[in-house]
Amino acid sequence: MIKRLSALIIALVIIISIISCGNDSGNNTKDIKNNENNGEAEMQNDAQSGEPEMTDPRDIPDNLPEADLGGRDFNILCHEMLTVEFVAEEENGDIVNDALYKRNLKVSERFNANINMINIPGTWNDRDSFMGTVRKSVQSGESTYDLVAGVTSYIPNLIPDNIFMNISKIGNLDFNKPWWGEDLIHEFSIGDRLYLVTGDVALSMWDCIFVFYFNKQLVQDNSLPDLYELVKNRQWTYDKFVDLSKTVSKDLNGDGKFNKEDMFGFVTTTGTVVNAFPGAFDLKITQKDKNNIPYPQLDTGKWTDVAAKLVELHYDTQSTLTLPDGSDHTIVQMFEENRVLFYPQTLSFSRDFRAMETDFGILPFPIYDNTQDNYYSVVRNAMSLIGVPVTASNPDECGLILEALAAESYKIVIPAYYDVALKVKQTRDDESGEMLDIIRDNLWVNFGYSYNMSTGNVGNYMRELIEKKSPNFMSMYDSTFEQRTAIFDKFIEDVLNLE
Repeated sequence: MIKRLSALIIALVIIISIISCGNDSGNNTKDIKNNENNGEAEMQNDAQSGEPEMTDPRDIPDNLPEADLGGRDFNILCHEMLTVEFVAEEENGDIVNDALYKRNLKVSERFNANINMINIPGTWNDRDSFMGTVRKSVQSGESTYDLVAGVTSYIPNLIPDNIFMNISKIGNLDFNKPWWGEDLIHEFSIGDRLYLVTGDVALSMWDCIFVFYFNKQLVQDNSLPDLYELVKNRQWTYDKFVDLSKTVSKDLNGDGKFNKEDMFGFVTTTGTVVNAFPGAFDLKITQKDKNNIPYPQLDTGKWTDVAAKLVELHYDTQSTLTLPDGSDHTIVQMFEENRVLFYPQTLSFSRDFRAMETDFGILPFPIYDNTQDNYYSVVRNAMSLIGVPVTASNPDECGLILEALAAESYKIVIPAYYDVALKVKQTRDDESGEMLDIIRDNLWVNFGYSYNMSTGNVGNYMRELIEKKSPNFMSMYDSTFEQRTAIFDKFIEDVLNLE
């Protein structure tokens, strides 16, 4: 879980400060100078006025130095589908958009820099052209981009090509701050090297958290137990979820067959959501050695048991409907028509349900059994990872702007997104907000899963088994592990050989 991202519940004063675009935080740094005198003066004023001091739990100084970038363009390359997590052209009344606008404006004015977003296609199908654009810029020696924000599933492919700097060596970045997350930094590092980062600076990290949606009408119609209480009492286990899924399925059209015209306890796809189950059960794909180098190591016994259970679940035709990857539009429609009890997907899908007439709720993925220590919520490998190209003209300025954007996201954007847009606008009850806190406080990342596509698909076993309708994990493991590991090891070796 990502301990540093376990934020305090935001007080009302934060929401007020978001809307009114609160004051700049003080700048305190070991490199240049600090503003302790200003803070002392404010404390003296509070003492003299006799008014109690209001403490903002997110009012953490970023400790960045004073700097003037001379009004230069600071260019960030990002793919156009995730432009909304970086760009807001103007205030339009949407609380997240306006928070992004204020964040960018605040950082731009503070350092006299024009933050310029360059958006190009960058979906999975556009991966070659996106990476080609970055390669071409670097290999030609051009300092076109100061930062590159690419998709986790493919952007690590550029690391062995010496495209990105070792971010841990760049000035002005402090990965001990809460806007980063120590587990993220630990998992994405290779030895003492770190080439790509994410955190509060990228809203896609939050949008990509896998959760369980449930239809409240079907819970009521079938007299099911209070699901929120199951979670809080640690009774929301995989077996309980399966049992509940079997209680609601109905052949609505009476044709004697179960298909997408009927009602199901569980509807899903063969897509990346399948890989969320092993993570939710804390089935790691890679471990770290004493030198912080990742290596593949799977608990084959537990993987075998989980694979057998998941294949059985996905193809139990009287409780589950498993559709091909890319069928989520169909499932969303079924869910809105009260024909799906449980639907696992990312938090981004909560926006699709805002107009839904029937109430829905949000739960974490179930624990595997009562011996599991926590609920774990997997972050899909579609979030943005950010790197600094080796041709960037001034790496320390890149660190300066990146750290400032991350800090202001933590203070301005995340409260708007999480506590207002998500908890208030995109949920239907207070209990879902409580579940979101559990989800957020127990995020799960693993190098082998996040870097899966770049390292021989070492994290894709479960999805491949589901696609093949095969419960035989050990057969696939024995026949492919050596080949996958060779690709993984080559990736790590190439990275460690970089200067």
